[in-house]
Amino acid sequence: MRKILTIVVPSYNTEKFILKNIPFLLDKDINQYIEVLIINDGSTDRTEEYAQLLVSEYPDTIRLINKENGGHGSAINVGIMAAKGKYFKVVDGDDYVDGDDYKALILKLMQIDSDCVLSRFNTVSEVTGEQVTFYPFSGNSNIKYNVEYPIEDVLQWTSFTIHSITYKTSILKDNYDEVKVLEEVFYEDMEYDTYPVIFLKTIYYFDGNVYRYVIDQATQSMAAESRRKRISHSERGTLAMIEHYNKWNSEISGVKEEYVKKMIFQRVRGIYSTYLSFSTNKKLHCEQLVSFDKSLKIASQVLYDYAETNSKLILAMRKTNYLLYGLLTRINKQ
Repeated sequence: MRKILTIVVPSYNTEKFILKNIPFLLDKDINQYIEVLIINDGSTDRTEEYAQLLVSEYPDTIRLINKENGGHGSAINVGIMAAKGKYFKVVDGDDYVDGDDYKALILKLMQIDSDCVLSRFNTVSEVTGEQVTFYPFSGNSNIKYNVEYPIEDVLQWTSFTIHSITYKTSILKDNYDEVKVLEEVFYEDMEYDTYPVIFLKTIYYFDGNVYRYVIDQATQSMAAESRRKRISHSERGTLAMIEHYNKWNSEISGVKEEYVKKMIFQRVRGIYSTYLSFSTNKKLHCEQLVSFDKSLKIASQVLYDYAETNSKLILAMRKTNYLLYGLLTRINKQ
């Protein structure tokens, strides 16, 4: 029997979570329909040992793939190549799923043939336990759950995030060279949210809240200090997305082109915000921001102008030759 869903679990030093979170993916009623790929990304703790215990207990459902450390993106890429399920989903090693809605998703995947399935997800604060729900679409009351749509009809109201996405595996495999994400960098998830969309024809909105994204962890890459430390990763990822845009923009529909432009703009805006959050070495960081902006302009005048059109802050920075940088960093600190 072919597996319906491949769940890829990128795991780097996840000994604290793996024995607690992987069982959320397992249930006697669905194990025969899924495969769980634990991608051990060169962990230096007991991740491999604990993962092997799970493989021994569920040999027909769980596979362990050990690899040298290459970052979260490399684990996704390896998972795509190894996946055998009809559908493909990423669940990070420190996150988990809601059992009932997760089971319902798998049953739904057995009934449909859409290119992509999107569902709600919750962030969960590790500190307070507070949960906040995020939705896969907004701004159009005509869009309904448990309905398949042509992507061009709904893309402008749709939000793709790695936590909400279940792609058809063949989309990823057949277009691997176009959809593979950067390795050895952080924040490659926005590439995963963007590249495959170019090849989608249909979207199905599943009426379930499947994923639990744990936030407020001290070591989390989304923390402000981590984003400052890895600002070069964001820049590299943005320029990689622009390279893809330049390759595709003459071949894709207007709505898909606009989606890619918006995703790249989000990254550009995020880079500006990160540079404005520095409280020391302001001269150096201003120079680095100017350098990035020049690289952006060289890479794509269209996207350079798009950022300026859609952000008053970016427009003001450029029009004042970045003289506002010092003032804005002081305001941001306050």
